[in-house]
Amino acid sequence: MRLARSSLLAAAAASVAPSLAPGETAAAPVASSSSISLPLERMGGGVLTTGAFIDGERFRLIVDTGSPYLVVPLEEKCAAQSPRLSYYGCASPGRFRAAGFPPTSEQYGALPGRVRWLKGGVRFGDAQPEREYAAVFGAADRAVMSQSGGALLGLIRQVSTQPGSTIPREDLRPTALAQLGVSSFSLDAPRRRLTLSSEPLLGEKEDALPLIDPRPFGDGVEHVCIRVEGDAVAVNGATRVARRPVLCVLDSGLSGCVLSQSLADELGLGGGPLESLEVAVRTESGRRVVLGSSRRQSSLFYAQQIPLNWFSDRSNGPHVVALGQCVLQGGALTVDGATRRATWAPA
Repeated sequence: MRLARSSLLAAAAASVAPSLAPGETAAAPVASSSSISLPLERMGGGVLTTGAFIDGERFRLIVDTGSPYLVVPLEEKCAAQSPRLSYYGCASPGRFRAAGFPPTSEQYGALPGRVRWLKGGVRFGDAQPEREYAAVFGAADRAVMSQSGGALLGLIRQVSTQPGSTIPREDLRPTALAQLGVSSFSLDAPRRRLTLSSEPLLGEKEDALPLIDPRPFGDGVEHVCIRVEGDAVAVNGATRVARRPVLCVLDSGLSGCVLSQSLADELGLGGGPLESLEVAVRTESGRRVVLGSSRRQSSLFYAQQIPLNWFSDRSNGPHVVALGQCVLQGGALTVDGATRRATWAPA
C-alpha cells in the first residue's frame, strides 16, 4: 500500500489480453478445507491475474503482494470505462451495498485518489465456484486505477494500529486475506498458480527466509520484506553499502523495481537509468540467496527512484528496494505470515 508504482506498470497493463501457453486453457480453482488454489493468467505487462465474482459481477484481479485490499475500478457509467481497465470489470455506484466505512484517499503511485468501501459476496475463479466469502472491498476512481494498473487482490494481511503509524488508524480497512481467514500464500509464477491457506505452507525444518516486520518503523502495513545482507546493493555491477538498514520488499504488483529515494540519494545514484540491480539475503541456516534482475535478463526490468512515505523517521528509517515481476516471474514465492517466514524457489 502506498508504494509508488511506476507508470510503466500502468502502461504495461494497457495490453489487456492474458497470455496462455500454446494449447493451454484456464484452469479451475481447487479448494480444500484449509486452502484454495487459483489459476493465474499473465497480462502483457508481466503481472499475474486471477478471476473473481462479486455478487455475480465478474472481475479480473492483479495478484499483489505489495498491497492489503481487494480493490476494483469504480465508474459512474461502466459502459464508458477506459479501455485499459475494461478487462478488470467495473463497480457502478449503487450496484453494490455500502460497507459502512467512509471513503478514503489512497495513493498507489504518484497521484492520490478516492476509494469508496462496499461489500459483497466474493467467489474466486473464472467459473463461479460454490465457496463464497462475505467481504469488504474498495471501489477506486481513475486516479487510483491509473497508478495501480488495474483491480487488485492485495496479499498483505496485517495493518498497523499503533500510534506513530504513517497510515492513520481511521483510514485502515479490512484486508482481503484477514477477511478470507488466510494466513499463508504461495505465488508460483512459472506454473501460474496462487495458493491461499489458513494453515502454514512451510514446514518447520524448511530453510526459510526470516521476514522483517516493518511496522515498528511506522509502516502502516506489514509488507513482505527481508533485511538485505550487509545493507549492500549492487547497482550496474558495483556494490555499494548503505549506512541505514535496507529492506528488500517483494511486490508482485510491480513490473520492475523501485528504490526509495533516500537510498538512491545516499548511494549517489542520481536520476540516470539503471542497467541492473541485485541484493543478497540470508536464510535461517545462513544460506545466501541473491535476488535481482537486469535489462539483459528481463524485458520487464526497470529501476525507478521513488520518495516513499512508509516510515515515521524519514532521516533514520530503513531504505527500501522493492523487486517486482522482473524477479518474481522466475520462481515461486511462499509466505507464512503468522510465522514471518518465506521461501523463494527459482524455476
